[in-house]
Amino acid sequence: MGKEEQSTEGGQPGDGARRISVDEALQMATELHRVGHLEEAQALYQGVLRVNPEHPDALHFLGVLHHMCGNRTEAERLIRLALAAAPENPHILNNLGNLLRETGRRDEAAEAYHRALEYAPDLADTHSNLGAWHRDNGRLEQALACYRRAVELAPAHSVALNNMGNVLAALERDAEAVEAYQTAIRAGGDQASALQGLGNTLGNAGRFKEAETSFREALHFSSGEARMKALEGLARVYVMSGRMRDAQAVYREWAESDPDNPIPRHLLGAWAENTGVPGRAS
Repeated sequence: MGKEEQSTEGGQPGDGARRISVDEALQMATELHRVGHLEEAQALYQGVLRVNPEHPDALHFLGVLHHMCGNRTEAERLIRLALAAAPENPHILNNLGNLLRETGRRDEAAEAYHRALEYAPDLADTHSNLGAWHRDNGRLEQALACYRRAVELAPAHSVALNNMGNVLAALERDAEAVEAYQTAIRAGGDQASALQGLGNTLGNAGRFKEAETSFREALHFSSGEARMKALEGLARVYVMSGRMRDAQAVYREWAESDPDNPIPRHLLGAWAENTGVPGRAS
């Protein structure tokens, strides 16, 4: 079948939908996928696969979509089918490595990442992911080297920059960690995580006012568990700097925001006599 004849339905049958090419359907699907319209993206990927069951990109991206939804078994099946159709595609190998790393299959994950780099030595995402693999296995210096390589290839790679800051902080190289976090913040990406890492590092270095500013800024970008971590970090900075009244106020806010969590209530009780504070840990 010629390229112009490969087509799938756009829209629902009977609603005047036009026929679109496989390339158009795939482009629409990836854009919907990117902005979070996963059901619509999935329908288009499946439409492409009805026309061409071995289309490597459709198999790959549909596998990534299932991975995002927590369907790891189906994700792996689809990504492996994609790899069978395009065995030298480094992006497929990279995402297979991510899936294997998350499921604890360390050796297989490392093999997938190294194969990806054989075909694309300058793929920054894979260097960053291999850094995460080394960090998972306690190899901090090797992780740092991978993150540095990722940033050399993509200077605004916010994930690699943020993770570089985490590793440098773990190695107690605070000045370098601060620089990495600040660069990650300028690059965009996960602002809450980078600001929290920066706040922790500044606080540990005794730079309490700057740490307070970082945690306050992190709260603007945080919700759910990330917000709780930012409040915890801010309270810790106040305790470290002797500002106990401010710490108590943050503990109260934390306890009100997360009423089922015993930690802020016990921390609050450690610094002030409050009715209703349990006498022992839950």
